[in-house]
Amino acid sequence: MKHNFSKDLFEKYIAGTCTEEEKAMIEGWYLHELKSSAFVPSNERMPKLQQEIWEGIHPRSTAKPTLKWIGYAAAIFVAVLFIYLFVHSNGQPIETKEVRTLVSKEEVLAKPEIMTASETENTMMKLADGSLVVLEKGSKLTVSANFNLHNREVELVGKAFFDIAHNAKKPFVIHTGTVRTRVLGTAFDITAISGSKSVKVNVIRGRVEVKDTATNWMTILPKNYQAIFDSESRVPLRHKIDAEKELSWNNQENLAFNNITFKNAKKLLEDRFHVKINLEDDQLQELEFTTSLRAKESLDHFLGLICKYNGAKHSFSKDSTIVTIKPLNQN
Repeated sequence: MKHNFSKDLFEKYIAGTCTEEEKAMIEGWYLHELKSSAFVPSNERMPKLQQEIWEGIHPRSTAKPTLKWIGYAAAIFVAVLFIYLFVHSNGQPIETKEVRTLVSKEEVLAKPEIMTASETENTMMKLADGSLVVLEKGSKLTVSANFNLHNREVELVGKAFFDIAHNAKKPFVIHTGTVRTRVLGTAFDITAISGSKSVKVNVIRGRVEVKDTATNWMTILPKNYQAIFDSESRVPLRHKIDAEKELSWNNQENLAFNNITFKNAKKLLEDRFHVKINLEDDQLQELEFTTSLRAKESLDHFLGLICKYNGAKHSFSKDSTIVTIKPLNQN
């Protein structure tokens, strides 16, 4: 995501006068910077570093800090804040750079990756194979070691929408207890809440193979069909549904975009706001952004913020059913 924030926006952030959307944009950008940064202070260093930063922002002397220092201090403070939240939300200290250098590349690749949505908003993310996943708030997705190298297998606890990139040689497999869902390329959602006795699969597009490994019962689900497996009765149910209605959970909540490109977000935004989005510039399609879309936020306002910080502009057709996004220098 481009980072051409104005100096006055940093001042507004420090003063607490920026809007929720502006705050989300700044913090989203710094979260992205934090993830790609090699600088990670230890837990012991964190309190002292926070104090140093606060003293820099609010010095004891009567001299007014320079605008350059305010922006710099704000940047570091937000980054430190995210480190602090990241540490405590995961319950484990982050390893320092020196410790990470002792871990070999092979060892890193051999470890499963755990992706977790926050407790307050759904999270959209892209996997290594190009597949898109929207995790419902509080849900967890464990991605297998060496994902997309030898297999495409994940384990879900909670609820998620999947839009799978096609790969005939490597079927995408989702494990939810004893239920295994196998696909080549399609869109569907799965509900497997921790502690629940049932697993539900809804197919929005394409076909999926669903199998209960405990009973060997298997079915092929086409578009607009649902399968429900109950771990107690062991009697699976299969019936027709309105997939769009079943997917409404993803269109009515706050949604975090985690390093998502315009091209990736296009379909989800079209479904959520019932519009057609035209993205004709190839370079613009591949630009990534990290931010949040509020539950009741309008598409016009959301696109206005995203385009502003990515050198783009958007416009609606007269009947508001078509949105065109272009680079600023393009007529």
